[in-house]
Amino acid sequence: MSTKYEESKRREFFGKAIGLGAAVGTGAFVAESFKEAHAQASIEDIVILENIAALRSSTITENGTGVAFVKSHTSEGDGGHGFFQADSGHSASYFSEQDDDDGIKVFPDGGDGSSIWRRIKTNTVIPEWFGAGQSGDATEKIQKAIDELLEHETLLFTGHYFVSDRLLVAKSNIRLRGDGGRLVQTSPAAPMKTLVLEGVDNVEICGIHLVGGGFTPNPDPDLGPYPDVPSTSHNGIAGIWIHDSTNCTVVDNYLENHAGGGIRWDSDNSSASITSNLLVARNRVVGVGDAFIDTGFNFQDVAIGSHSSADYTNIIVADNDISGHAFGIHCADNGGGSIFITGNYIHDIPGQHGIYLNPMSQALIANNYIRNVALIGIKNQIRNGSNIPDPIQQLTIKDNHIISVGIPNSSVTGPDGYAISPGTGISVEGNASDTKWFENTVVHGNTILNIDGRGIVMNYSKNNVVRDNVIKKCHGYGILGRRFGGNIANNHIVETSQNGIEISIEDELVLEGNTIVDACQNKEGWPNETDRAYYCYFSNPDMGVQKKLHLKYNNFRSVKAEHISLKYAFRSGPGVDVYAQKNDNHTSKSWFVEGNIKSFDMGFSKSVDFLAGDNSNPVVPVYGFGRRQLFGTQDPTSAGIMDDFDDGDICWNATPTAGGYVGWVCVIPSSPGNLAVWKPFGLISG
Repeated sequence: MSTKYEESKRREFFGKAIGLGAAVGTGAFVAESFKEAHAQASIEDIVILENIAALRSSTITENGTGVAFVKSHTSEGDGGHGFFQADSGHSASYFSEQDDDDGIKVFPDGGDGSSIWRRIKTNTVIPEWFGAGQSGDATEKIQKAIDELLEHETLLFTGHYFVSDRLLVAKSNIRLRGDGGRLVQTSPAAPMKTLVLEGVDNVEICGIHLVGGGFTPNPDPDLGPYPDVPSTSHNGIAGIWIHDSTNCTVVDNYLENHAGGGIRWDSDNSSASITSNLLVARNRVVGVGDAFIDTGFNFQDVAIGSHSSADYTNIIVADNDISGHAFGIHCADNGGGSIFITGNYIHDIPGQHGIYLNPMSQALIANNYIRNVALIGIKNQIRNGSNIPDPIQQLTIKDNHIISVGIPNSSVTGPDGYAISPGTGISVEGNASDTKWFENTVVHGNTILNIDGRGIVMNYSKNNVVRDNVIKKCHGYGILGRRFGGNIANNHIVETSQNGIEISIEDELVLEGNTIVDACQNKEGWPNETDRAYYCYFSNPDMGVQKKLHLKYNNFRSVKAEHISLKYAFRSGPGVDVYAQKNDNHTSKSWFVEGNIKSFDMGFSKSVDFLAGDNSNPVVPVYGFGRRQLFGTQDPTSAGIMDDFDDGDICWNATPTAGGYVGWVCVIPSSPGNLAVWKPFGLISG
């Protein structure tokens, strides 16, 4: 029987032990285990031992009620302290040394297998119980901790751990969480993953700081001017790798210095269980940066996503902070669909693209902020030979902010000597070789600024909508489409070096309510400057089939001085039927229609809208008025208006009276040094 003094000292000791647990972030569940231990044995009956080794050599009481407290796993202060209870009374050889995991279950030395020590615990486990410390290789010890987790238990990382191999998570319904925990990968071998989820369901990885080993330099002399760039064999590297797993959550982690990938997923396409229902959110992923990654380099280096050909579906990537990788978010060669990329901050991507999908149906890319990207802000592409359904449907790209994308000019080449395309804000590219299309794509409400290249590119895409986008300061086209059909509406395009909008039409195109300001500024450094000299240019890629172009309520304006290379405000090529209504042309240049005008009603214009020819004077009448209309109390020449006018233009009399005229008609167009000649018409009877 202990004295009150002895009981008081023991309570003080256990209180300090619990406080020590609090110091390493485990106090709460150490306190809970103390309650359980005290419920099983009085304080004076709890044996106090130095470490796990001492526990292993201690005696277990026959009645199975023995309780022990170990001060540490190996040495005092290592975080491995806790309470153990004897599990005894079984038949001989019921337990064996293989049951000893050196952390939760401890097999007594010299025992007959009828008993074992079990750690008294809540649903939380820590690596320190297995001897994982602040120094040395903790790989094997952390792996033991993962393997011993039961369903709905949590492995809590509270310290800094060094690992030299992958940590395999092959159990479902568990959690790996960090409370100041840090995993540092030290393996010199590539490729190397740190946390690997293999064929699991309902696993959460939350709040862990993972540090990768960076790039392994490649001394290959064949790389020519890039002798110091890293090897391209980093596709298998990742901080977190998810394979054939479902219903997993990766949130609030910090991953840095991983060459090859931060958070990656893939699937065996023949597997019955592909990666699906995955949430990747609120992570910070920082790559090795531009010290190792030059413009155009790939390295299969993906901050978040998959670079391998794989099936996966129902993926949400949201609210992550991504930088320093060759790609921000990359999802490649997927025959499935349903990916949602929203609210991410993707910046300082030195290699290639901010977001890359190749390709993806049922994808939503929305409300992302993308800044300082080497080549393309958002790219969805059908590559040659992609095994995907045709067409790709239901791609929506909306409300993204894309700023400062692209390289200074188009002459840069990559490490293999290939030409790097100019930068682009948003690119949706079907495949010309395989003739595979995007259909029903919506590009809506995006803000695209300061692009060293094109604002929006839409190639091999039908029945699409590009509307309500703001595109400003593009060292290239505002909107460029190759075999594009659909609707381009209400976009605001300001200051492009090349054409504001250029489309080769697939089937039918509606251009409505767009404003184009200061197109064709033609900055130096672009080839064929004079071939890119229109606010709008439309062509027919298949001359065997007439294409339809509907133009309504568009506005072309020059605020800055017009570049000398600007040829026309509008040009449409042969094989294009033009239907135009109330378009305002505030530039000094005319329209040039090489195809057929099917209907035409003028809006505002300061210059003659058509070159002389059949299109401006059709032998077969077409719908619409076909000339400019003004109104006033006198004809424009009498009023001193110096604009260019064409024969057939009309000025309506704003104050008609009996015996006066309905208006004036231009009978001799203006010419250099000569104003137009107007004659009254339509005598009003008195």
